[in-house]
Amino acid sequence: MEFAQAAEELAHAIRSRITPGDRVIFLAPNIPEMLIAHYAVPLAGGVLVALNSRLAGPEVTAPVPRPCHGRNAANRRFVSICL
Repeated sequence: MEFAQAAEELAHAIRSRITPGDRVIFLAPNIPEMLIAHYAVPLAGGVLVALNSRLAGPEVTAPVPRPCHGRNAANRRFVSICL
């Protein structure tokens, strides 16, 4: 899949779940999906909050608003930390 197409598809999926200006938290290591998110989230009208996958549990959850009503995207390896 081409990069632009991947970004557009992710943006379409995100757009249907957020309102413009919503923060979209993305937790992943340095993988292509993180780069795609850097383009897709703004295309969807959101603000990307890219979290460092090397942070410990309390450091990862600090920027997450309580209660969190939004959707979270995470690499499968980190799902137990952020969801």
